[in-house]
Amino acid sequence: SESLIRDSKNNAYDYTEVREYYEDDVQSEFFNAVLRCNVLDNAHYDQILKTLNRTYNNGFNVEDVADDKILILIDNGRIPMHADSLLFIREHYPKAVLAYIQKYIAAYVNEILDEENFDLSEALEALLLPIADNHKLALLAMIKSNITARKPQYSDAIKEQILLNNLDE
Repeated sequence: SESLIRDSKNNAYDYTEVREYYEDDVQSEFFNAVLRCNVLDNAHYDQILKTLNRTYNNGFNVEDVADDKILILIDNGRIPMHADSLLFIREHYPKAVLAYIQKYIAAYVNEILDEENFDLSEALEALLLPIADNHKLALLAMIKSNITARKPQYSDAIKEQILLNNLDE
């Protein structure tokens, strides 16, 4: 996999050949090596990951990936929403948490969040994201604290819900 990455830095390698001609274990090793290859420019990084089309469906736990690379992984759907991935990203890549939540907001509010992994400050930040009101309402239903309704990002429906259930005067 080192030679594949070295060739990819020179843009001399056709990444589709990795999927076509190499066994799954070599593809996996290459994918994992690419993840940590922070010296690759973002365009090559993005291209390789899209071509390999691999994901961390059972939880992401790779350390030492640059912040810009983590955002590429999230944006390309390589780290689907998973409770273990969320906890890992919170701990190791805190700058990427909101991007991760926004990408997978439906799974975050409907499948992942529970009393055990709920984080109030994270939920309050998520309420400010440009996401659908139904997801914001689901977040509000989990918030047991009083919060302010005075945020210009809140729609009337969100403000009404806060006034009825979470008002902080």
